Amino acid sequence: RSRARGRPPAAGSTMAALTRGAVLGRVLRVGVHPNAERLSLCEVDIGAAQAVRIVCGAPNARDAEGGFVAVAPVGAAIEPPPPLSGDKASRPATAPKPLKIKRSKLRGE
Repeated sequence: RSRARGRPPAAGSTMAALTRGAVLGRVLRVGVHPNAERLSLCEVDIGAAQAVRIVCGAPNARDAEGGFVAVAPVGAAIEPPPPLSGDKASRPATAPKPLKIKRSKLRGE
């Protein structure tokens, strides 16, 4: 067992700058989503009492079994990327809000 599971990203890393509450997880199982062939249903150990089920649309998710991944669990916040220098005209006047990860259920369950 790895001691790294469930730990937040290192301070100062790109991952730490973009997320609040992200952790390192180990992919235990990867299967096909029951209602969408292009999605994967992953079981990931994030150091909690039980592994979490995560729906993933990344095409390489099916090859991730046994590997480590960054996980933004329920309650984490993903910050929008900073504006590109000189790109102020294409950005809205107000800063976008962080995307808060919420619990949801699989469609059809």
